[in-house]
Amino acid sequence: MSQAIANRTPAAAGRRPVDVEDLMGLRFIDEARLSPDGGCAAAVVQAFDVTANKVVSRIHLVDVTGGTSTPIGGEGSDAQVAWSKDSRRLAFISQRPSGPVLVAHDRSDGTEAVLISGLRGLAAPRWSPDGTRIAFLAYGPDTFGTPEPEKLDPGYRVDRRREPPEMQGLFETATGWARKVWLVDARDGMRKQLTEGAFDDGDAGTGGDLEWSPDGSALVFAGDRSSSWREHDRTSVLYRLDLATGKIEPLTSERGRAMRPSFSRDGREIAYYGGEPTGDLELSYLGLQLLDLRTRTTKGVSAATDRALGTAHNGEPDLPAIWTEAGLVTTFCHEGTVNLMSFGRDGSLTPVTRGAHVVQHASADAYGRRVIAVRSTSTSPSELVVIEKGELRAVFAPNSDWISRITILKPLMRWTRRGDVDLQYWVLAPEKSDRLPVVLDIHGGPDSQYSETFYFDHMLWAARGYAVVYGNPRGSTGYSPKFLNGVVRDWGGEDAKDVLAILDDALAQDPRLDGERVAVTGYSYGGYMTHRLIGITDRFKAAASGCGPTDLISKLGTSDLGRWFERVHYGASPNEKLDWYLDRSPVFAAARIKTPLLMYYGEADQRVPPSQGDEMLYALSRAGTEVELIRFPGENHGVARPIGIGNGTPAHQRAVREAVVGWFDRHLGRSS
Repeated sequence: MSQAIANRTPAAAGRRPVDVEDLMGLRFIDEARLSPDGGCAAAVVQAFDVTANKVVSRIHLVDVTGGTSTPIGGEGSDAQVAWSKDSRRLAFISQRPSGPVLVAHDRSDGTEAVLISGLRGLAAPRWSPDGTRIAFLAYGPDTFGTPEPEKLDPGYRVDRRREPPEMQGLFETATGWARKVWLVDARDGMRKQLTEGAFDDGDAGTGGDLEWSPDGSALVFAGDRSSSWREHDRTSVLYRLDLATGKIEPLTSERGRAMRPSFSRDGREIAYYGGEPTGDLELSYLGLQLLDLRTRTTKGVSAATDRALGTAHNGEPDLPAIWTEAGLVTTFCHEGTVNLMSFGRDGSLTPVTRGAHVVQHASADAYGRRVIAVRSTSTSPSELVVIEKGELRAVFAPNSDWISRITILKPLMRWTRRGDVDLQYWVLAPEKSDRLPVVLDIHGGPDSQYSETFYFDHMLWAARGYAVVYGNPRGSTGYSPKFLNGVVRDWGGEDAKDVLAILDDALAQDPRLDGERVAVTGYSYGGYMTHRLIGITDRFKAAASGCGPTDLISKLGTSDLGRWFERVHYGASPNEKLDWYLDRSPVFAAARIKTPLLMYYGEADQRVPPSQGDEMLYALSRAGTEVELIRFPGENHGVARPIGIGNGTPAHQRAVREAVVGWFDRHLGRSS
């Protein structure tokens, strides 16, 4: 496919370097859906509301032929859009001061009606084929471990035998509630709860997996309703709910994973992402599957590739596959890029887009002929693009004015080799010839990757006179399953050596980089790696970590994914291999650490609780090492995530950047 939109080149003269305050002007398209008639895209744009001190999202209706856009809603923070089959109405969830509501917007006259209010956990609205009803997810009266409300808040009970029903450590405080499938009549607002029991239906933690059959007789949703649901980790089953009888039956294995169902137009097949478990001690990518509802047989159609069919962030798909006449179109994560790939029934692969970019959130018209997606490059934040007849064109670029004012540098991609492993990395450096202090940045996950997308923090550091080195050690997505599993049961082992090899190669390749003035930083797993590296080498002049584990033992009992990490990433409990936990937990290396360390955590973070920072603060203080800890009230694991816009308040996100840059400046003596 030819690319009508090329990567933007470094900024022309007259533009100024990026500053911390410029973060407040960025916009990110977090979601996009094309209307069934192919004429209009609903794009959810995230932005900072500095006055209200919060991140907000607004829906823009974009004419994909003319490129004009019109914002709608606006009473709250709006997201999770869904089109009616006639393309006239749009349903979405609006977070308002009184609580979440489900809204129906009529494009013909611009009117909006609140159909659902007073229910917590609203998610995943889906119009029925005839346009009379909307299925959605919300918390129901059936809960697991939540006591009846009392005058005083009794708290909530925690059952650590299973994981929480959603990514609570990322998005919201723990509730103990389980979502159910509901139905509302779009004409009179009458609502009905369709599922019951102590199960979390719809997999809302991954955005919501809920779809109508084309004839409107059934709903398919994801979840785990097996008798042993408490013992399952990250298990997800597709279920069919017959609306006439209320019967619920599983469509996929109760021990595997299945997500993102998508019906064929005739209703005879369901495409989904899934696979059978490969063992407790192995990570795996989900394959694209076809389920024949008449024979109940499943056929894999993506066996020709061993790469992730998903996003750059976690290697999992963000939206269902798109049905086209030629095949099923989905995202394809490969060596720092994400493109669209078409898979034929015969297993053939045909690229739909090509290029050094990240293309995601893809959806199509009713016939799969016109596709829209959100695209970003290393020099351009997100824009909405249309892919049609072999061409890719931008139709909505909310950051065009921002880009026109800022000096944007283009990173250089390189490869190096350590042993039998090839390692991909990038260097973003100011256009200077003298010695540059270096920031080595490590991504989170570990099953994630750095890629050909826009990273504000990297631009900020380069503008302050630093060269930024970042890459993908083993454990990263976008490469082979063997490479992905290179981190399993070996956190802080070969992956740490990979990171140092990337740094060494960058220093060897570019004489401008000053190997005597290097800082290391990272977020989440990258924060862990930051702590690990300063415990095994003194080569770094400073370190800054965000939401990073320090004590793998205590993390197991306090993290919302502790059990998952014990079984898969660490391979056993501390009772079974205590020496390994002691060796790989940076807090126990505090006596050896001499590198000044700045840490920050969200106080409401359940993925990596802030107590991890408290432990390191105590240990390094006792060892006499310079250390600072910042705790941000009310913030969770997304307080200042490097990818996208983050979900921390503008004040806290600004404070993080100022603190980190100030820490680098103090200890590296930058020259700008």
